[in-house]
Amino acid sequence: MKFYSLSPVVVSHLLSHHNIDDLDLPFEVSDEEREIIHFSRSTFILGRSGTGKTTILTMKLFQKENLHHMALEATYGIKSGEFPCLNDDKEHEESSNGNDRPILRQLFVTVSPKLCQAVKDHVVRLKRSICGSNVSAESSPIEEDVDVDTSIQFKNIPDTLINLPANSYPLVITFQKFLMMLDGSLGDSYFERFGVESVALETLMRKKEVTYDRFDTIYWPHFNSQYTKTLDPSRVFSEIMSHIKGGMQALEHGDGKLSRESYVSLSENRASSLSKQKRETQN
Repeated sequence: MKFYSLSPVVVSHLLSHHNIDDLDLPFEVSDEEREIIHFSRSTFILGRSGTGKTTILTMKLFQKENLHHMALEATYGIKSGEFPCLNDDKEHEESSNGNDRPILRQLFVTVSPKLCQAVKDHVVRLKRSICGSNVSAESSPIEEDVDVDTSIQFKNIPDTLINLPANSYPLVITFQKFLMMLDGSLGDSYFERFGVESVALETLMRKKEVTYDRFDTIYWPHFNSQYTKTLDPSRVFSEIMSHIKGGMQALEHGDGKLSRESYVSLSENRASSLSKQKRETQN
C-alpha cells in the first residue's frame, strides 16, 4: 500500500478532468528511504534488482528540484506554473528576466538506454506535479521490451555540457551520452582530432560498441551451449568488462586483455565472482 501527498497544484490538475495517468504523484516513503533522500552528502546505495534504488535516487533528485523551486518562489515571487518544466528536449527560448536566476544543475547518469528513458519520463511527470501543466504524449512511459534508439533519444541534446538551457535540467542521460558531452566540453576533443571524419567515427564507435543488450541478444546465442545453460549472461558480461578486458591487470597486457592463464589465476582473487571452474569458460 502506498500513500500520496496532495498539493494544491495536483488537486487543481485532478479537478480539471485531465487524465490521471498523465501525472506521477510522489508517494510517501519509509523512514529508511526518507533518511537516504534527505541525506545531504554523497550516498552509495547497495541492493538487489527491484529493491527501489532507482526510485529513491529519482525521489532524491525530485526533492532537490522541489526545494529549489520553493526557494525561487520565495526569493523572486514566481509561481510554480511559471517555472520552465522539462519539455522532452525541445528548443526553449529563455526569457531575459530569468537569466539572473540560479539554475539547479542535476545530472542523472545510467548505463541502460531503457532505464534512462524510463527515469526521464518519471522525472517529467514529477516535475509536472510542481508546474501543474499537461504532460505531452511524447513523455508516455516506454515498454520494457521496446528498443531505444539513442540517436533519436538525445537528438536535441548537444554533445557538450556548456551553455545548456535551464529547462534541460535535471539532465537524464546514458553514460555513453555523458562521455560524448564531456568530450565536447573539453578544449581538445578526441573526435576533433580526426577532422571532417569525426561524425562518421563517432557513429562507427557507437555501432561497434558491445553493450549488455547486444551481448545478450547477438553474441550469447552463439556460445557453446554446454556453458550457456549453466552460466548467467549478465554475470559473464560483467567478468569480461570488469576483469578480462576492463581490469587493471588487463592494461598491463599488450593486447589489452587477459590471457586464459592470467584469467584462470584470478581464482583466488576475491574481486571476481566466478569460480575457477567457471573461469575456464573464457575459451
